[in-house]
Amino acid sequence: MTEVVRILLSAAVSVLEADADLARRCRAVLGPSPLPDFPHKGNCALFGITPRVFEDAARRGEFPAFKVGRHVVARRVDLEAWIQSRPVAPTPKAPPAATPRDEARAAVRAAAARIQDGASDGH
Repeated sequence: MTEVVRILLSAAVSVLEADADLARRCRAVLGPSPLPDFPHKGNCALFGITPRVFEDAARRGEFPAFKVGRHVVARRVDLEAWIQSRPVAPTPKAPPAATPRDEARAAVRAAAARIQDGASDGH
């Protein structure tokens, strides 16, 4: 290994150790986070989404995800950023247009109601 590579690796290790030390100190003060660091479909309800939404979005690549064994997992910060980027409320869908079959059923019901009204009047 060259001296330059050795210096770079040493610097990288120092940065990682400093980050780990900072994370340990924060957890000591704040306590453990109630949210998992690596969400998956089994605990995505904690983030307000369904397992299906989580898996579909991960499959489409809407946030970085990876597999651990049979589970698809994501980093919490990536999932939270994706959730924040989503629209607040889905747009309501328009009701389906009436089909000729629906119109025929309505006409039959109206005729049946008229027949029953006529029978109850004694005609």
